[in-house]
Amino acid sequence: MDMITILFCSIDDFCKWFIPLWEQMLLEEGNLKKSQRDGTMSPSEVMTLLVLFHQSNQRHFKGFYTHYVPHVLGGGVSETGQLSTVC
Repeated sequence: MDMITILFCSIDDFCKWFIPLWEQMLLEEGNLKKSQRDGTMSPSEVMTLLVLFHQSNQRHFKGFYTHYVPHVLGGGVSETGQLSTVC
């Protein structure tokens, strides 16, 4: 298993634990606002890309996402931008 898959699985496990607790806290405080539409990427995928961005030498996220990600992840990113790793 490569390091990116291990990173993604760790972040995914954290999100599965944290997001329900966070949403419950927001419900209790009355601050839960749902967006109009669901995103195409899961929070785990977004966080994984952000961690990879901060570990890279890229200065701008757009350049990282359009040039670095397709070369490093290759077939690991679908046309919609989703990571295809499975934990």
